[in-house]
Amino acid sequence: MALSLRNAGTVTQTASGASTTITPGACTFVAGDLFILTLGSYVTGDTWTTPTGFTLFATRTNHHSIYGRIAVGGDTPPLCTSSGTSVHTAGLLALQGTVWPTIGTMAEATNNAFQSSASAAAYPSLTIAGQPGFASNNDYILIYGQRNKTDDTDGATWATVAGATKLQEIYGNGFVDAWTLQGIQQTTRTDISAGTIAATGGTPESVATTGLVIALRTALASAGILSQLIQHSR
Repeated sequence: MALSLRNAGTVTQTASGASTTITPGACTFVAGDLFILTLGSYVTGDTWTTPTGFTLFATRTNHHSIYGRIAVGGDTPPLCTSSGTSVHTAGLLALQGTVWPTIGTMAEATNNAFQSSASAAAYPSLTIAGQPGFASNNDYILIYGQRNKTDDTDGATWATVAGATKLQEIYGNGFVDAWTLQGIQQTTRTDISAGTIAATGGTPESVATTGLVIALRTALASAGILSQLIQHSR
């Protein structure tokens, strides 16, 4: 009834004008794990095509997007395609534990936020407790914060959201797409309040930022899965 990080691959990055495709670094996994794929673009006009075998969980105008896939043996990192050639980033990680068995209904609720100019990445509130469907107390929350950084904050890192665990992130140097993905395993069904994720170090510049919040259902252990799916389908 819980998820945790098994392994996170290296976040890859392309230079501006270099390519419309990018492949994230590989991560260690076993069949049945949940892959989380994070794709980012520095320019809002660049949009992503959903990679083969993945399901879109949440997006902000399709230039910052998070996808999921239940892992099978032999899986390799996907080739990801954008409509443009701005600075792109791609990260792949594997979550282990009681993965919800149906990828299409795994994301129970999502929300997104955008700021045209701010020093910290804002993420939105998310209502979970009132959502219809199976009333699990064990949602796994993904919180994503992104900023179009400049060289003013070279060498900085991301702060950690209270109660969260850092799963994967990139900051980089120069004018690049910087983001952090953090996770919270709930034990009581609780709405998420809006917040911000600051860059720690350097002089935080005012830039465009994006935030995403996703509530993922987790499965009951063993025999409980069947009754859970029946209840959810009613």
